[in-house]
This record gives sequence, structure tokens and C-alpha cells, in this order.
Amino acid sequence: MSIIKLCPVNKQGALENFYLQKYLPLLNSSFISYGSETAIAQTLSSLLKSKKTAAPESRQGLGLSIFVYKLCASCIDKTAVAKYNSVNQASMSTGNARATIVKYLNTNVPLKGLLYYTNPLTAFEQAFKAAKEVV
Repeated sequence: MSIIKLCPVNKQGALENFYLQKYLPLLNSSFISYGSETAIAQTLSSLLKSKKTAAPESRQGLGLSIFVYKLCASCIDKTAVAKYNSVNQASMSTGNARATIVKYLNTNVPLKGLLYYTNPLTAFEQAFKAAKEVV
């Protein structure tokens, strides 16, 4: 995603932090950016890796099942679960990039209001609490 906004140089830091807080809430508790997009992406990737609860299964030649849940303000919507037979299928259906979905898999970190898992959720309250900690 790219945002182009014109502003005075002395307002750029505040504007950057506004957009970090709006679009990358996971980073809010980690740092306030004074760096490059590369540094931000590397930090986000390492934070997501640290939150992985399970490694994706590796099945030769077969797609990885993906379970997608909608994160609401007060719960994870159990009725809005979608099961996909591959990351590609989940990507096409949800509009999120395949590589991005893989990074968010099993992290309890929402991506545009959706949670991605390789197995069906059973501990909804625990996952909800974990998801709300990073929002």
C-alpha cells in the first residue's frame, strides 16, 4: 500500500506516525518510526514471526487448508468462518496478497479484520484476547 500526501517537512514525522498507528497497529507498542519503509517491513515481519502459534503443515503437491475468521469488536464471529483449500484461494477470495497471508498465518494478528489459521479455531476466547492485544 502506498499513501501519497503533501505536507510541510516539519509535519512529516507526525503524519508518518499517524499512518503507522492507523495501518500497522502491531508496531505501535514497538517503536515510533523514524526509519525507512524497509526497516518498518523488517520489524513487522519479525514481530509476526514471534507471534506464530503453529508452523504451517507441509504437504507435497497439496494446498494448505486456510481457515479465515472475522474479528469483531467484541468477539471472533464463529458463523463467518471460511475454509479455503489453499493460500492462493484465500488470497483471491479475501483480496489479501498470498505472501502477506502466509506472514499472518497462526499469529492471532488481524489482517484487515480477518484472522488466518491452518487449523479450525477451538479456543475462541484465547484467540480473541490475543488479537485484541495487538489492535
